[in-house]
Amino acid sequence: MLGCFLLATLALPVSAHAISYKVLVTASDGPLDGVFLDLVTLKINYELDPNVPDSSADPNTGIFPDAVLSLSVEIPGIDGFVAAGPAGPVETEVNLVAPVSGDLYDAASFAGGPITSSNLVLQVTSLEVDFLSDLVAPPAEPKMLDGDELPTARLFYKEGILLLGSGAGLTRVTFEPVDTIEDDGCAIASPGRDASRAGAWLLLLPALLVWTRRLNLRRATSNEPRATSNE
Repeated sequence: MLGCFLLATLALPVSAHAISYKVLVTASDGPLDGVFLDLVTLKINYELDPNVPDSSADPNTGIFPDAVLSLSVEIPGIDGFVAAGPAGPVETEVNLVAPVSGDLYDAASFAGGPITSSNLVLQVTSLEVDFLSDLVAPPAEPKMLDGDELPTARLFYKEGILLLGSGAGLTRVTFEPVDTIEDDGCAIASPGRDASRAGAWLLLLPALLVWTRRLNLRRATSNEPRATSNE
């Protein structure tokens, strides 16, 4: 235990903004869905530039162009991988309002730059990972994000979405945290799945699809500050 603490302390100045997650795939859809079978575990890694400023004036939205220095996904079961280099954007949104229920949630999106390597069956052209908090009823607020700042620490999220673009179309993979993740041999606790909230997220699926399309459209059209998403 002491060894793990000392190792983490010594490594902090070098890897403070290099973040890894071990996740469990819950569903997949698209040209590469055969690669991501249910109950497959993945490792997601990204590195951020903490010096990139927020280009959005909206206090509930953060836009950080070129903040993603690297983004990769490993699939240990098949020795698969896909990696993107610099530089992609990060977007954060706090206190989003869920349709119908009116519950609140946070969302964070990390997009990689150009693909640098992959051994998947199709040529991957883009890579993005989105994290979503649990749903909470007002006046409580979700706690995944402290604000619209660049999230340079591991996120305690509820659900995640992996998006892989290819010439054959977009593959969408949903995932959740596993009970523990391995980080240099040290087990780190990760929040478990609350089955009572799973149904609520299924109801939100159409809205989440719109959200991810909207993020991609914003990146393609403009880097100007946006209006709040809570209107």
